[in-house]
Amino acid sequence: MDSKIKNKSKGHLTFWFFIDDAAKLKSKTADGGRIEISHSGSPHLQCLSWPSKEWISEKVTDGWNFIDLPFSKSTEMTPDDPFNPQGPKYFRIYFNGPASSTEFVYGLDAVGFYEEE
Repeated sequence: MDSKIKNKSKGHLTFWFFIDDAAKLKSKTADGGRIEISHSGSPHLQCLSWPSKEWISEKVTDGWNFIDLPFSKSTEMTPDDPFNPQGPKYFRIYFNGPASSTEFVYGLDAVGFYEEE
């Protein structure tokens, strides 16, 4: 996928995220979890990452939520082998701790990218 992003510091990851009970998820994500995008095709390599507790606590309510994550607020997981914003091949959301064993319904739609002008 070509994200069309030329300047990584101005790039954004966007998607729609559905959760049936945001309170249940918010109370269970203090231990972690992340959103990652990578151009290596594998997790933790050449990727950007955002802690799930930050975007969940700030942005998620019951139902569909539009999520907009600036690359500038992400963590570069492998700084010696940096993320290439023009060729992402891998995307994942995962939760650690209590959230990984809590039942909830979630959905994902319209994953995309844009660059600030």
